[in-house]
Amino acid sequence: MPATADDSDLEDLLSGSSPKQTEMTSLNSSLDRLSGNSGPTFVSPIYMVTASCRLCFYSFPRLAKCLCFLLVLGAIGFISNTLFNPVKPMGKMGGDYSAIKSAYELKI
Repeated sequence: MPATADDSDLEDLLSGSSPKQTEMTSLNSSLDRLSGNSGPTFVSPIYMVTASCRLCFYSFPRLAKCLCFLLVLGAIGFISNTLFNPVKPMGKMGGDYSAIKSAYELKI
């Protein structure tokens, strides 16, 4: 039964696939072509570690804040200890003057 003039705007609603659905599938395929994702890809171990960290941070935000705070404090402590407290050479003697008994004796 052909659609009458008043029902012509409802024809797309009664059809099997909606224009919005076909638009979304074409948009998804276009985005896949642009990003280069054509299928399943190799997941690197670094990605797995960062994803696990993100999951833990989302699951336990208070613990994550404490860990981040301690990490920043540790980094600041390490940098300040390295820059402002250099290690002095220990055990190196400039000269052994124990054999000199008087100011006029210059040979050791």
